[in-house]
Amino acid sequence: MAVPFLPRSSRTLVRMLAVAAIAAGGGLAAHAQNAAPFQISPSEAPGAMRQQGPGTSGSNTGGSGQSSGAQFSSPSAGSGSRGGTGASGGQGQPAFGSSVSQTADQFFGAGPQSSQTASPQSIDQPQPDASQASQPFSMGGASGQSQPSGTVQPFAGSQPLPSAGGQTRNPTLPSIDTLLDPQNAQPWLPQNQQGGQQQQQQPVQIETGDELNALNRFFEDNTGRRTMHVSLNALQGELPAVDRPIVPYPQLRLEGEDDFQSWTIYLSAAQAARRSTLSIAFTNSVLVLPEASELRVFLNTQEILTTTIDSPDDTKVVAVPLEPDMVRPGANAIRIEVDQRHRIDCSIGATYELWTRIEPRLTGLSFSGGDVPLQSLAELPAVGVDTTGATRIRVLQGPSMSVQSQDLIIRAVQTMAVRGRFEHPLVEILTPGMPAPPQPGVVNLVIGTYDEIGNLVRGVPSDARSTSVVTLQDRPDIGPTVFVTAPDTRGLDVSLKRLGAEIDPISRISPIAATPPWNAPGAIEIDGAQRVTLREAGVFTEEFSGRRFQTHFQIKLPPDFFAAAYGQATIELDAAYTPAVLPGSRLNVYVNDVLATALSFTAADGRVFTKFPVRILLKNFRPGVNDIRIQVNLRTESDELCLPGGTVSTEQRFVLFNTTEFVFPAFARIGRVPDLASFSADGFPYSIDDRPVAVRVSGDSRDTLGATATLLARLATARGSSFNTVAVDSVANLVGRPAIVVGSFGEVPPLVLQRTRVDRSIPGSWLSPRATASRGEPQGLSQYDQVLQRLRAQTRQRDALRNRNVDVEEFSDTGDLATDERIQTRDLYERWRGEVDEGISLSSLIEDFQSWFHRQFDVSFGFLTARETDDGSNVISDQATLVVAQATAPQSEDQAWTLVTAPNPALLSAGMAALSAERQWNRLGGRLTAFELDDDSVDTFPAESPVFIVTQPLSFENMRLIAANWFSLNNGIYAIVLIAAAVALGFATHSVIRPMGRKP
Repeated sequence: MAVPFLPRSSRTLVRMLAVAAIAAGGGLAAHAQNAAPFQISPSEAPGAMRQQGPGTSGSNTGGSGQSSGAQFSSPSAGSGSRGGTGASGGQGQPAFGSSVSQTADQFFGAGPQSSQTASPQSIDQPQPDASQASQPFSMGGASGQSQPSGTVQPFAGSQPLPSAGGQTRNPTLPSIDTLLDPQNAQPWLPQNQQGGQQQQQQPVQIETGDELNALNRFFEDNTGRRTMHVSLNALQGELPAVDRPIVPYPQLRLEGEDDFQSWTIYLSAAQAARRSTLSIAFTNSVLVLPEASELRVFLNTQEILTTTIDSPDDTKVVAVPLEPDMVRPGANAIRIEVDQRHRIDCSIGATYELWTRIEPRLTGLSFSGGDVPLQSLAELPAVGVDTTGATRIRVLQGPSMSVQSQDLIIRAVQTMAVRGRFEHPLVEILTPGMPAPPQPGVVNLVIGTYDEIGNLVRGVPSDARSTSVVTLQDRPDIGPTVFVTAPDTRGLDVSLKRLGAEIDPISRISPIAATPPWNAPGAIEIDGAQRVTLREAGVFTEEFSGRRFQTHFQIKLPPDFFAAAYGQATIELDAAYTPAVLPGSRLNVYVNDVLATALSFTAADGRVFTKFPVRILLKNFRPGVNDIRIQVNLRTESDELCLPGGTVSTEQRFVLFNTTEFVFPAFARIGRVPDLASFSADGFPYSIDDRPVAVRVSGDSRDTLGATATLLARLATARGSSFNTVAVDSVANLVGRPAIVVGSFGEVPPLVLQRTRVDRSIPGSWLSPRATASRGEPQGLSQYDQVLQRLRAQTRQRDALRNRNVDVEEFSDTGDLATDERIQTRDLYERWRGEVDEGISLSSLIEDFQSWFHRQFDVSFGFLTARETDDGSNVISDQATLVVAQATAPQSEDQAWTLVTAPNPALLSAGMAALSAERQWNRLGGRLTAFELDDDSVDTFPAESPVFIVTQPLSFENMRLIAANWFSLNNGIYAIVLIAAAVALGFATHSVIRPMGRKP
């Protein structure tokens, strides 16, 4: 309808009103699906695209009303549901996987508001029929309304548009079709009401399930490289938008001017053959200069992505399609590295303000046609990780929990963790009535006789009625599930042996990450005197033009490593720096985040180092994994001037060659108990032989059993094989044998508390009724998820504050308060001790002399006053969530008792899940370790008088090294022995020479 006498803006308004009136009457209902810029037609819905591909094991391809394309079925339509196989109409309703629609309702928490709020759909759940809900994917307009095509116009008064979920959102969000269509040459740039000037593109806010599904479409589109900026303020951690998360860490942060992290992911043959998309999501510091900063991604030594680091205010998601020939079945190496420069500051201190944080929830693989199901146990490593960086083993168990069931579960999860190469396994026990939806990085375990599990879950192999069965089924209703079953208990032992005995074909493939110059997820193992080049350690030759160069690698030492005070390793340095580098620049070497040695550059005209020795004392190393970081601080005159544009230097200043060698000397080999560092390395001393290890699960809570299974699975992963464990229910069965006890503090036997001396170290807050009760908090791993989400939110908040130039120290948190409280407690203890001991006595004089002698000569006489009791300084902090303690077993000092306890079962499960992560796990040490869940802090208490356990033949060389280390640790005894030897030598010399010479 033409209205020539009206201005153009008025004519446009008339057209909009006319279209809105027709749409309200239903005349343009069909056209609105394609014309509305904020809507997606049901046939293009992401939920339909994320169906599992053809050949899905256990999927129901029949049913009326289904086509080969995108499928939407009503939850009430039983014929269209993707149920599992093996369920007949005469069987009872199973506890897990009864129907897809019921599982979705349990997972997404349908409640009183479910009829008003649109629930996001899981990638494996059936989507609602288009005829039952109008505008199911509305992203901007109200329900039942449509927007005209063309330029997006906000409502009058700039009021936010209501979304399909009943929430409000910014009306200036871009059209999702514009963001997803790589062929669209016109970027989305809204116009204002004044002059139609272009504004900067705003991030897509992820607030509802519809918008999350739109993000899913972005990942699945593999037509070319594409970029999206999103806001994740309301995105829940349990709603991943990728089929396969790949970040194996709870948080990944790359810091400084150059940093990298590499690891391997495992793909099945079907996953490797499927077209897929790799997405990388990150946020960076506002002080990063985009024009000179890049993030690069390598896949199997090939650079597949380079992008500018330019997203300080939101999350930048970059997706790149992968062809099948770019990946391979088995291990595939992923490497992410950053090259960052500061915007305005040229100082070395300013480099600590540079960071890029990877978002694990949006970083991963999305497969064409949806996730690819696993086919057999050989593909168990392809389960991968979830968005927390862990692999979860969900044990589907009946309501009753006998000791025999505990024993089977503990043995099975160990084998699965080793076979699946689960670096961070978490075990959760689910009972009937609890939701078990399919999720990335989650594998189910169903173990028991056929009669016990027949009514527990669908798809139990019928062969288990007559023989032992071990199999994996990838179920669309509950995900990949391992069945370990047999007709009777004796057959279950046979099934468990088969689970561990079958050879994994993927393990025969050499991990490509082990090929230099790529880091492997596992550290380089050192068993004795050894030389390792940086190339073998995963570090390559690199020229550097910045101010703070850094690189890192890892080594792994055996659990009986004993070199706490003797010997030194050497880095034979091959490097060079130019004359532009000023004298006083330093090379620092950090071992486990502690400065171990430093080297100052003194030459003013540059220098080339060839096998220059940089020595590191062995006391900086510990049994297990050690992280070694080389850092070089470079000072130049141009940086001190820092002229405009001076933050980006074009001239190389330093080079580190990968021919640099790390030389580790021979070291003493003897085990010690208690020593939790050796315990974390491979489960020492339980790993010495295959003798049975008694495991006591104190209490009947499923959280306690889950924490116990998590601990044993983590130990089995570190060892590389399962332990011979036996679950016991009596304290009498622990005496005289190696044992591991896990339970809440109130349920641990008093004998174990007394033996490990935990009863004299715990804070008084653990004894309060509030600490021992769960107080209605979420149970088990759900509480761990909430804590991790809170820590991530705090990290994002701190980063946002830094980006806004806000002093973060002005914002106090519980961690700071806890630290202040500990300091105040210790200061108060020292003041009271000084007031009580202010009188002069012989004991105080001796103690003062010992302290002075130790300060002056580094000689300790602590052995003279060594006590097995704990004073006030060894009391655990009130904020401690979990305690791990070790002691020798009664009546058998060559055996160990290890205790893991917490105030209540919920904190026990959550604390064990957090402690088993790599960063915290490698910080275990001493006789007791206290872990605080809220701030990830770890406190260790050393062992006063450890017992030595012979693990290697006592050769002369080994005995010499053992004696040298022991005397170095007990240098007071060494001084006394040396003085006694000198006196004895004097008397002997006098007695020999006295008869000689002239006689009167």
